[in-house]
Amino acid sequence: MTAPVEEPAQYQHRITPRVRRRAYSTLVTLCCAVIIINLMILIGVNPLWIILSTIFSGGIILWVDSRSNIADTRSIRCDNFLEAIYPYLRTQRISRSLMHRHQWKRNPEAGKLYNVGYLARVRLRFGRTIDSDDPGFRVALAQIAARELGDNVANYRIERVNHTQKWVDLYGEIPQIAPAVPLTSEQQEEERLTAGITSLLGEDATVQYRWDNGQLESVIIHHTVALEMEMMPTKKRRVTAALLEQLPGLYTPMWDTRKQTLIFSRREELPELVQVQEQMQTVCTTYTDYKKFTVYLGVDEQNRWARWSPTRDSHLVIVGATNSGKTVVLHNVIQQCAQAGFRVWLSDGKFIELLGYDQWPNVELIANSVPTQIRTLKRLHELMQDRYSLIRDGKARLEDFDPIFYICDEVTEMKANIADFYATHKVKGMPAKSRVDEWIGSLARLARKAMIHLVFGLQRADADIFGGETRENFAARLSLGRMGAEASKMIWGHPSVGSLIPAHAPKGRALASLDGVPTVVQTVLAPNPNPLDPDYDQQQVHRMHPAVTVYTQKFLREPEEMLESTTKDGESIEVPRPWDEYLKMPFYDAQGHTVDFEPCRSLLAQQILAALSTGTQHPLSVPEPSLSAAQTQGNKRVLNEPSLLPSEELSPPPTRTVCVEQLKPGDIILIEDEPAVVESTFEDPFDENAISIDYRLDNGDIGGYSLSIGDTVTIEDQEG
Repeated sequence: MTAPVEEPAQYQHRITPRVRRRAYSTLVTLCCAVIIINLMILIGVNPLWIILSTIFSGGIILWVDSRSNIADTRSIRCDNFLEAIYPYLRTQRISRSLMHRHQWKRNPEAGKLYNVGYLARVRLRFGRTIDSDDPGFRVALAQIAARELGDNVANYRIERVNHTQKWVDLYGEIPQIAPAVPLTSEQQEEERLTAGITSLLGEDATVQYRWDNGQLESVIIHHTVALEMEMMPTKKRRVTAALLEQLPGLYTPMWDTRKQTLIFSRREELPELVQVQEQMQTVCTTYTDYKKFTVYLGVDEQNRWARWSPTRDSHLVIVGATNSGKTVVLHNVIQQCAQAGFRVWLSDGKFIELLGYDQWPNVELIANSVPTQIRTLKRLHELMQDRYSLIRDGKARLEDFDPIFYICDEVTEMKANIADFYATHKVKGMPAKSRVDEWIGSLARLARKAMIHLVFGLQRADADIFGGETRENFAARLSLGRMGAEASKMIWGHPSVGSLIPAHAPKGRALASLDGVPTVVQTVLAPNPNPLDPDYDQQQVHRMHPAVTVYTQKFLREPEEMLESTTKDGESIEVPRPWDEYLKMPFYDAQGHTVDFEPCRSLLAQQILAALSTGTQHPLSVPEPSLSAAQTQGNKRVLNEPSLLPSEELSPPPTRTVCVEQLKPGDIILIEDEPAVVESTFEDPFDENAISIDYRLDNGDIGGYSLSIGDTVTIEDQEG
């Protein structure tokens, strides 16, 4: 920019001020109006005309005042502009003749009465030493004109320059502001989120958003506070909780310290019901097929299947309270194992839950009474020992055996019933307890190598039933509904994991291990094959019915429980049948012939499987179960069929009050009347007399707050 000419102070601002016309013009007009009105009064003019004349005179006075004020203001602005621009003109002296005003225009944004407007065109003369093409000179003219003449409303540009006569024409205009384009809902959401993110992670944080069909799929945040967050885990949790609260929906956070990023990925809503419309398994004809066999248990938020692979995790335990959907999951496992052509042995602790399988192919045994359950367990244990002997003696390989799936609902009830039965039927000299617990423990430890797999259903993870070595051998686990802290620690190894499921979640909502991580899934709704069940669906049962019969059903005939005996006195009495006789009950086929279970695959089974593998009979070709149609139909069924929902209203759980220092991970506290699971408690780093609590809500959001030592909180009484 051309440097302004430095002149002595006595030569600055030498424009003689003009006489301001506003005061004089307004005063003269006012005096004239007063004189005229007085004359009208003296000559007796009608008072109405006098009033009208007074009003008209006031209007004239106001108009004269406004016009005089506009003229004075414009004159002052021109003088200010000339004095401000004079150092850049390099003329010998300052004079109003250097500036020629051509046209003033109204400012459309200002009022109508005192609208000074802006000078639309002005011509300036400049000195002979000025380079009028100098960009600095041109910018200075435009900027000063916009400030002094355009009132920072109009913009000025140089239209013409006469290098001979040394004058330049400036044109001013108010830029046409395009109508503000309203922000889309996505843009408004991004602005809101960006403001919150920068306030928490610093102004230098940058944010990227990814949308899909109007839904915010992910938020990628690049920041510079990664080390600070790692050093202050409490602050990290609270920042995460605050951002999750701002996001529109359920999201999963992922901090990456090395890349200094924080990514929020949208969590899909779990389906309320998962139901497949086709068979989920094909017949396994070879040992290789058996090794690849997996049971589909349920789907997570991303429609990924949670599966059980028996060759990897030998045994499966399913834990769930009454009406949680545990028996439905067992139906699913039974039906898939039967569809795959495996031998399925059933044991029902309640005697009525697994009715309807008496005509199902490959369901080889159904033990729905205490004597049949005792004999079935005894024979299963013997089969395992027989197979071990054949392998040890080199007389058989694993490929020679057929897999057996022993599926038992309500194991706790079954063991209690057997214990009572043993106490009644044992004879003198027998041990205080039966060997049933030994058989179950032995099967849990060793059955895998004999291609025998256990599936147990429990109402709760009791240490007497599911503890110690037995628990370790049931590596595949599934828990339905919310669990207490102790049960969660026993099943999942952490007291708060079992509380990932909301208290009022739909029936069938469960935790299953997916890629080694406990994940919330919606289990498959398998049909109940019992025609007397209120939820019986004949079409769905027909769809799930195994297409190939490899094994036929066997039966046990229970003897009379009481025997006649004679006392020393010769009196005839009834006594319970001895325990050992129940261990020798024979098995029968459908024709009533006595049969036994050979350790190796029978010749008939070999022929059936060989025919299937060679194509004589074609097994069903079943891809991975499709979910799209099933979920839509499932959601409608959940809403329309009351039998699928809890029959009674859910009453609030009992609560109790404890001191804050007594809280432990897994406790369920109330945050604004909403249940929240305690994740951890620790001494507040900013107050040694306070305890900090980190918690997680049912929707996955996390938070934290501090309470003084000695304060009380309300928690759910999980023991009540």
